[in-house]
Amino acid sequence: MIVADFREGTKVICDRAFSWCTSLASINIPDSVTSINIPESVIKMEGNPFAGWKGSLSIESKSFIYDNNVLFNADKTIIIAYRADDELYNIPDSVTSIGDWAFNRCKSLTCINIPDSVTSIGSSAFDGCESLTCINIPDSVTSIGSSAFYGCKSLTCIYISDSVTSIEDSAFSISVFRDSETTMNNKN
Repeated sequence: MIVADFREGTKVICDRAFSWCTSLASINIPDSVTSINIPESVIKMEGNPFAGWKGSLSIESKSFIYDNNVLFNADKTIIIAYRADDELYNIPDSVTSIGDWAFNRCKSLTCINIPDSVTSIGSSAFDGCESLTCINIPDSVTSIGSSAFYGCKSLTCIYISDSVTSIEDSAFSISVFRDSETTMNNKN
């Protein structure tokens, strides 16, 4: 089995449903599932597997830290999934990378504070953050992934320094600059 794909309407997937499925590469879980437990055996998650899903999440794996509805890797250097409904979020100083899709569809997020410890912003990291109004990308950031701010239609100011050496395709696509006077300032 390579992919497990559940139909909408599925509410429960029992413990050990995938025990010994050594070839399993992907699991597609519908929104109708109301809670997910990540067992100790899971050692890798990426690309925010919980984007847009509002159910209850519990983590038993030592490979991750789940703190105030935010999923990090074990040493809190990578944000994997932001699941809170806050308008403001201060990324912890331990974080060096904002993972792919980490803040995907966080529609209530208006302001994000990125510390100087962050060096990269992943692909689609803030995709669909419709209420995000301003972003200050610190000097420590050197790369911004593709579609990182795709669909951030309330974004009116972006501060980017000379330290950013790579901005991938469509990083600021869809309505970012269309409806307002947006300034892209170089801090240096």
